[in-house]
Amino acid sequence: MPGLLSQVKTTGPDRYHVKPSAGIIPTGASAVVNVTLRSGFDKSLVSHDKFLVEFCRVPPTLQAAELAKFWKSLERSAMQEKILRTRIAKPVPVPAPSRGAEQGGSSSGTAAVSSSSANSVQLQKSVSSLSAKVDSLEEKQRHMMRKVEQVTDLAYVFIMAVLVLLVAAVAYALKAWRFDAWL
Repeated sequence: MPGLLSQVKTTGPDRYHVKPSAGIIPTGASAVVNVTLRSGFDKSLVSHDKFLVEFCRVPPTLQAAELAKFWKSLERSAMQEKILRTRIAKPVPVPAPSRGAEQGGSSSGTAAVSSSSANSVQLQKSVSSLSAKVDSLEEKQRHMMRKVEQVTDLAYVFIMAVLVLLVAAVAYALKAWRFDAWL
């Protein structure tokens, strides 16, 4: 299943509930990560907290049960990451309930949804941008590996040519000194 492996870490794990904190996002799909401040914590003290979003490409053979083991064995150079800093946003006014809301609809949570939607869209754009950069870097790496192979092949041919010339020069020198018997 191609896609991205992702996980979210925080500098304040006792203050926040992150759901889901890790998972697989299939190619072309998006994911929503809910971050909530746990009860009992003062909102004014969270301005220095950070979240680290780590992600990498899914190996084709990875099974969901192997996810935790894979993250532990993954080298940092294979991961992409994005650091998000917390900030206190101004409260968004919740509009008065419309007639539809009075008749059984709901308008509660509108502010929270619009705020988290904006963050979700921004995070999705960041993930898409970083995924495109990963694709570009992987293509550049493949190109560079082909160039390295070409240079290695050229160096091998050059060394062989130098050896042939060296043997020819030694043979000529031996003939010039009249050591024909050695040849």
